[in-house]
Amino acid sequence: MGGVTHLSYAVLRHYLRTTLRVLGRQASFSVINLVGLSVGIAAAFLLLLFVRNEVTFDRAHEKADRIYRAWLLEDYGEDQIHFNTTTPVRLAGDLEAGIPEVEAAVRFDPFNTTVRRDEVSHNESIYMVDVDFLDVFDFALVSGSRTSLFTDPDNIILTETSATRYFAQETAVGETLTLEFNGQPRTFTVSGVLADPPENSSLQFELLVPYTIEEWFYSDRLRQAFFNVSPETYVLLREGAQLAEVEAKMPALFDGLVGDRVEPGQYQVGLQPLLDIHTNPSMPQGFSTVISPVYVRILTALAVLILAIASINFVTLSISRSLARAKEIGVRKVIGAGRSQLVAQYWGEALLLTAVSLALGLILARLALPAFNSLAQRELSLAITPGIVALVVGVFAAVGLLAGMYPALVLSRFSPIEAFRGKVAGSAGRSTVRKALVVAQFALSILMVASTLAIGNQLDFLQEKDLGFDRESVVSIPTVATTAEGKEIADRLRFRLSGRSDVISLTAAAMLFDQNGWGRIGYTAADGTYKRHFANVVDHDFVRTMGLRLAQGRDFARDQPGDAERAIIVNQAFAAAHGWTTPLTEQIPGQFDQHEIIGVVEDFHFQSLHTEIQPAMFALESNVAFSGAQDFDYGGSFAPDIAIRIAGTNVPETLAAVESAWTEAAPEMPFTYRFVDDAIAAQYRQEARLARMINIGALLSIFIAGLGLFGLASLAVARRSKEIGLRKVLGASVPGIVRLFTAEFSTLVIVAFFLATPAAWYGLSWWVEGFAYRAPIGPAPFVAALLAALAVMALAVSAQAVRAGVANPVDALRDE
Repeated sequence: MGGVTHLSYAVLRHYLRTTLRVLGRQASFSVINLVGLSVGIAAAFLLLLFVRNEVTFDRAHEKADRIYRAWLLEDYGEDQIHFNTTTPVRLAGDLEAGIPEVEAAVRFDPFNTTVRRDEVSHNESIYMVDVDFLDVFDFALVSGSRTSLFTDPDNIILTETSATRYFAQETAVGETLTLEFNGQPRTFTVSGVLADPPENSSLQFELLVPYTIEEWFYSDRLRQAFFNVSPETYVLLREGAQLAEVEAKMPALFDGLVGDRVEPGQYQVGLQPLLDIHTNPSMPQGFSTVISPVYVRILTALAVLILAIASINFVTLSISRSLARAKEIGVRKVIGAGRSQLVAQYWGEALLLTAVSLALGLILARLALPAFNSLAQRELSLAITPGIVALVVGVFAAVGLLAGMYPALVLSRFSPIEAFRGKVAGSAGRSTVRKALVVAQFALSILMVASTLAIGNQLDFLQEKDLGFDRESVVSIPTVATTAEGKEIADRLRFRLSGRSDVISLTAAAMLFDQNGWGRIGYTAADGTYKRHFANVVDHDFVRTMGLRLAQGRDFARDQPGDAERAIIVNQAFAAAHGWTTPLTEQIPGQFDQHEIIGVVEDFHFQSLHTEIQPAMFALESNVAFSGAQDFDYGGSFAPDIAIRIAGTNVPETLAAVESAWTEAAPEMPFTYRFVDDAIAAQYRQEARLARMINIGALLSIFIAGLGLFGLASLAVARRSKEIGLRKVLGASVPGIVRLFTAEFSTLVIVAFFLATPAAWYGLSWWVEGFAYRAPIGPAPFVAALLAALAVMALAVSAQAVRAGVANPVDALRDE
């Protein structure tokens, strides 16, 4: 037995030594294969890490498969439809009381306020949650007792990040923080510190307070209302409960509760699985981030394409290199090597090279991970998981076995005489396979390059399109105040900055253009039809500060006291929706009776370019803006923002002056700011991130394809060295030899172009449908992709052809 083991070890050592000798003798091809495949593996791994992070959102919770987010649909026909994932305050209690399968229902309700400890203060988003919140969700507790986190209404829970912000390295539990509520300071005691929510959690927060303080925010009427929404409501179903059975009980429950005010079926409540929230943009977005599943599929396809290009490159070079070793096979057979030994040898070489490429690919992925995290805006880690192991094993088996299949199973069966006569290397069938692989590789590369250019063109269009207002050099400062208080702060700030030439104008508004959207009013017109429009409450300088353009009428004026009582300004879409040609003489039909349309502004994009411009109006007072409204949808903060247009000549100095004036005008509020154009760009963060990843993927695919083509050209030149020698003897020039080889490979690239273009065109046409405003795709991205592929081909092939062309033909024609 020991002798057999020793013999097996000796055989393996022989195969390994032979493999390493062959790889060393053909070092350039070995390096090309290693680099191409390892780079492809590294890129694919990083992309798949991102995809895994997106599709595993919220899976850290033990009860994730039993947790649902409630949604509310009010359907009164025609345009009178309200679909929300924010819900009435009372909904959690109704579900717990009315549905036996509901084990718990908890609310997640944000508000903004100033939090301070001694001299440290910050504007914070704080969430009110029910006492069962941390029983439903498994957020890890770092310090404190889980049984006494919300024993008092003045308890507050921090995350590690917020605890460090206020207490540095001190123990936070038992300490106090002061929160502002309607101008009144209230003291809260820290009862616990949680680990920061995982990055792939739909619920992100830093401070939690108990929902028992709801009376500070909501009147008794609002707490009992069915038609006003604010918190998200999460439901934990009992084990074994079926979603379909639970939802089947909803109509009877809510028809009984609101049946005296609506028709059956008009007020619908349903449940969305927690695991569905992050990748389902068809549901209204609540407080969580949502990514389109389209992007998940695109990035998955991108990873597969890069890996496919690298693998095709590896297999093509392996087959081409094996053809050059035909005489070696003949020699080995003459001296007694059996077919099984040749099969083991060649498959062993392919598997060894694949294994080394995998190891290098994982090392490259680990080294590139920090840069990729910055690009992807994530905090991913290259942890060993069953999925990673399965991917490694799959790539190893598929690529290694495919790369070694031809030399192991095909070449090894040829007789020595056929090998010596060169019948193997000259096989037309094998040449067709190689050409097909090259075409496939370049088709994938062209598809990626064309997609990259077209997506970049659309993003440039979004950034450069005229939005109907001047977004440059406008600074937005949030407040934690009422609309009236916000206007008072703006007035004080305007007074303190009035002498500065670098501060052009200043305004306060309930909503700017860098938020989720304006409030939307619904009302019944005089003819009984239901109409909706967006509304905003602003001050006199809003139009001037934001650079809106008046098409008709005038702006708000301080010397017109009646403006605050009845004046409104509408956009052109508002006038068009009502069919008005002379809007300054019209009245909004229905219950709006305390207004006067004094101006019409040109249409402007107060929402992202994913949606068309909607009817909108704004007024100086909320009672004018919202009079006559029957319902109101809003997804932002009610605290107003201050917007300041600055000159832009010396921005740091101007911002320092604004901060100094702010500390005097609003001493109780921290100074934080954001440029409006940056906030607008953030609306397209998903598209920009996708474009950057595809850009890098396209560059890598072209690099890998060019690397492989360089190796193939080298092999082709070596295989046709005698032909090149004869052509030179007969008078062929170096440029002629270069044209000979580039013409052959150019044909393959052009075939790849015609295969890739329809697929890329279809995919891009489908993608841009998600934008209400889009740039035409046009032929330019495809032509540029073809030229890029031809340029890479020309560089790779001509380098080898020139070297062969300048070589001495005597060396090529000498008999071996």
